[in-house]
Amino acid sequence: MEGLTNVPPSVPKAMRVTLLSTAVKSEADKLQAVERTGAVVRVAGSMLTELLDRAAGLGEKEARTEALENLVLLSREASQLCAELAPDVEPGAVGYGGVMRPKQLEALYMDFVEASVQEVQAQTAAMLGAFWGAGAGAGGGGNAEQIRPGSSKTTFGARSSRRF
Repeated sequence: MEGLTNVPPSVPKAMRVTLLSTAVKSEADKLQAVERTGAVVRVAGSMLTELLDRAAGLGEKEARTEALENLVLLSREASQLCAELAPDVEPGAVGYGGVMRPKQLEALYMDFVEASVQEVQAQTAAMLGAFWGAGAGAGGGGNAEQIRPGSSKTTFGARSSRRF
């Protein structure tokens, strides 16, 4: 018996990640730097393909978006692992190797982009709301006038006015 091939579910996730990282680094030491990055890119590409195919099969847009966010994380982690295992080697691109048509891939991408844009807009609105509401007391009125779509004039404070 060479070792543990399956981590028991009772092991905490952080410990599983540490064990996996240790195992990968141990095996990577046996390979040349170029072989290391090639192996990471091949495995990441295989995982990306499986996860993208799975994401495409999800019915709810929110579930697809969450799955696509995990793909971005996978890609980022694969790049980081390549840099860690072979810092002087430029890894190849991780790509999709499945049977989905380009239009299907584009639709998934658009779902992800739309969700990302909405998230950024919500965060920006929250930050601006906090900024404009600062010093306004509990009423939130203050001296600032909100920017309205189609408005060319916005007043900041009581004394100054600017045109945009």
